[in-house]
Amino acid sequence: MLRAKGEAVKVIKPGRDQKGWAKELECTGDGNGGGGCGATLLVEEGDLFRTTNHVRDETTHFTTFKCIQCGVLTDLRGVSIPQHVRDRAAKRGSPDRSDDGAR
Repeated sequence: MLRAKGEAVKVIKPGRDQKGWAKELECTGDGNGGGGCGATLLVEEGDLFRTTNHVRDETTHFTTFKCIQCGVLTDLRGVSIPQHVRDRAAKRGSPDRSDDGAR
């Protein structure tokens, strides 16, 4: 049976809740001067935090992770991350800084 475009899917029997988000990502140092080690990491939701870049009158926020192997920060640009995961990361500052992760 085909549905008309825009017609909502109906839940017949609820499934289990998702346990969290994770993705394989490469340590590149993107947005932080490069220098990443190239390791492929399984980055989980709790590994992400928000960093902030201030240049003149412009402030930009990034979702970032720290490589467990080399310690370099990598900003996630162009990576598909669910909005609820970005929102939770925004509440966490950099684990190495006492402020909100500003650089």
